[in-house]
Amino acid sequence: LSLRCADCGSQLKDANEAQAHAELTGHTNFEESTEPVLQLVCKACGKPCRSDTEKTLHMQRNPGHTEFVDKTGENQSGVSYELEAKEADDEELKKALALSMGKNPEDATGGEEVMMERVTDKVNKELLEQLVEMGFSDIRAERDWELMYQ
Repeated sequence: LSLRCADCGSQLKDANEAQAHAELTGHTNFEESTEPVLQLVCKACGKPCRSDTEKTLHMQRNPGHTEFVDKTGENQSGVSYELEAKEADDEELKKALALSMGKNPEDATGGEEVMMERVTDKVNKELLEQLVEMGFSDIRAERDWELMYQ
């Protein structure tokens, strides 16, 4: 069993993948699916492929990588809705944010919260609106604006 993004059709194996997908794309419409997440593993290099398209691309990019083991359904007990606690990553993020804001990174790990500054507070609203009109989602427009103009 898996989760399916109703916006784009991507198959996701658990809530952590759904959360990462939502943060990356801005999609928030997920539904349960009875289809298992395809897991084909290349015998030559061990790369997991989650679709036939991904498998075909892997074979084209890597001549000789033609044999795959189908591990779909192995170690699958259903959809996990538990989100992993990423305390170590949070500490690293707090340090990086404090450093980027000109603060002492050691102060950020001592329980003091570092406020995340949203990109929309810094962007030119007209340019952001133009990106959204071009078809970018709000989240992607913010991220792309920051990459282009920073």
